[in-house]
Formats: sequence, C-alpha cells, structure tokens
Amino acid sequence: MVNEKQFISAQGPIQRTIGDFWRLIDEQSCQVIVMLTGIEEQGRIKCAQYWSDDQPTDVTAHLRVTLASRRDYSDYVIRRFTLQNLDTGIVRDVLHFHFIAWRDFLAPEQPSWLLRFIKRVNEHHCPDRGPILVSVLFVNLCRFIYNTFLCFFITKGALLSWGRSDWHLHRHRQSHSTD
Repeated sequence: MVNEKQFISAQGPIQRTIGDFWRLIDEQSCQVIVMLTGIEEQGRIKCAQYWSDDQPTDVTAHLRVTLASRRDYSDYVIRRFTLQNLDTGIVRDVLHFHFIAWRDFLAPEQPSWLLRFIKRVNEHHCPDRGPILVSVLFVNLCRFIYNTFLCFFITKGALLSWGRSDWHLHRHRQSHSTD
C-alpha cells in the first residue's frame, strides 16, 4: 500500500562498505536515515562515519555527499545531507536522525528520549519519499529485534508509553477508524 511506511534495516557500514551504503540509499530513493548506533563506544569503532563534517565527499565514482546542516539536541542529532548522483546530476536532500543516547547493552536512561526521537522522525517522513533506512549493529541481536518490533508497531499506529517498571503497548484506536 502506498501510504504505509516502509523500512530498510541495514548494518552501519564499515570503512570499505561506505560506498555500498550510499548506493543503497540512492537506488532505493531513501530520504530519511535513522542511525541507532554510535560511531565509537568504549574505545572501539562500531560503525564508520559515512559522512564528512567539513567537505563534500565522493563516496563512489558516481555519488557525492555533502553535509548541508547539523542540529544538536541533548539525545540526538539531525543532519541534512545533499546526495548528488554525478551521472544524472540529480541532487536530493537526505535527513539523518542519529540517536546518541543509546549505548550498547543498555537501555536509554529515559524512555521519553526515544519516544521524542521517534516522534521527530515521524514528523519528517512522507511515504512518497521512499523507505526509511534504519542503521543498526547486527552484532547486538537484541537491539535489532527490538528495533524491528518498534518499527512494526510504529507502522501500525501503536502508541508506546512508559509505565512504572515496564513498557506497555497500547493500540491507538481512532473512533472513526473502519479497519
């Protein structure tokens, strides 16, 4: 269905796969990237930084990525890239939502941070802009399963709320819904 959100889950690239990562974004016409992993944690590189903070970068012989803007929040960063296909001349914006408050093997300190982040992503996504690319670390299987679960319920209109000690999932029902 055209109005449903679509997601692509991809492992955060390593240095030698940065070009493949951006080629996927270009080929699938993704205009939103959600990054749920850090670049480095506990002194170890987890994911290559697949953008340059200061200059346009030719990530392949055919694709150039430029950081157009950056806005820092307490628990996430929003970047806007321009992705230029050097063969066709097509240039488009790609929004990059980077959740920085989630460390490996731990839950975010405040669930409200994650909910606010999800809300911000949803505010900037339109189904006609291609699928949302979710960048995770597959080595942390629990996180991947949780993110897949979360993405499924976001697409189905579910509402997450924080209880005293548990996550509670409440199905959001619209009084005029016919499904």
